[in-house]
Amino acid sequence: GTAMSSSDNNAIPEGFTLAFEDNFDEIGGQPNQQNWTFDVGQTGWGNGESQNYTSSTDNSQIVDVMAGNSSEMDTDGTIDGVNWALKIIANKTGNVITSARIKSDIDDLGAYGYYEVRAKLPSESGAWPAIWLLGDMTADRPWPDTGEIDLVEWSSNYFDEVSGNRIISALHFRGAADQPQAHADTQF
Repeated sequence: GTAMSSSDNNAIPEGFTLAFEDNFDEIGGQPNQQNWTFDVGQTGWGNGESQNYTSSTDNSQIVDVMAGNSSEMDTDGTIDGVNWALKIIANKTGNVITSARIKSDIDDLGAYGYYEVRAKLPSESGAWPAIWLLGDMTADRPWPDTGEIDLVEWSSNYFDEVSGNRIISALHFRGAADQPQAHADTQF
């Protein structure tokens, strides 16, 4: 997937104050380590992924994404010749697949607010791009106790001949015994 940069032309909704923005300015580099961390390893995570997640620029790199020509708008909605993106790349060498799993590590955003993310998702078989919000998990509060909001998720597993591709979103949480539950294969 590619997380697009934002632009000064994007208005902050009335009643909100900008608390965090990343325009991925370092072309050829990695996201700012003060705000982003890499999940590294090959554990299958929650969806049985077969790739080995790395922090290598072979698998994630800030790139300059421009319009096709000077008359086209960049993906940030302007014709300014400036637009940066964090590109996540899956590579296969022999039987080994590598990719990146990157998460923001920003503690001072608070529990509520307005979030805006722009992304272009791959649709190749085997891809499983997702953008989600996840609470701070600890040993005594594991997933899904702190909650997870899947803003967007796509997988070739969601493709069928009748409806085609589906992009999904979901809530995952474990409430008190008398509250609805939504985790693993449950729906809410």
